[in-house]
Amino acid sequence: MKTRWDSMLYVVSLLSLALLVIHAGREWVEVLANGPLGADGALGYLNAGLVGLVHIMPFLFLIPGLVALVRLGGHYRRGEVFTRRNAGLIEQFGSALVLAAGAFVIFRPTLLDWIGGVDRGIDLQLNEAPVALFCAGVFVFVMARVMGEAVTIKEDSDSFV
Repeated sequence: MKTRWDSMLYVVSLLSLALLVIHAGREWVEVLANGPLGADGALGYLNAGLVGLVHIMPFLFLIPGLVALVRLGGHYRRGEVFTRRNAGLIEQFGSALVLAAGAFVIFRPTLLDWIGGVDRGIDLQLNEAPVALFCAGVFVFVMARVMGEAVTIKEDSDSFV
């Protein structure tokens, strides 16, 4: 049964994916437009490209999660709601949120330091946004696991009836 909410989830997921790609691309173009980072020639542009890639890396972790949401919306529109496959897609979305939060906190600042020639080991940039992203990801992941167990219980009860 197709409902308005199912269609809205599908459309919002597609729009989120498109906006994510646009934002990440814009950020990379801004870094490249600023030119070489202290070096002359190709090496400077290579560094600028690497910095741009590192800047968008956390967003790249979100893409599989948003694709999973788009697929989930498609399943909901076809009337597939309480299935193991949907629980797996929700779990993928939660995992993507957790990985993106880790990339914002650990990978991004550390790699930017290394590219910039600062060698202080692992750098952490902790603020509210990645913490909220991490908490949301863990919550979604746990709820997906609960949904998977509920599907198992439903399948068991259906087999007895």
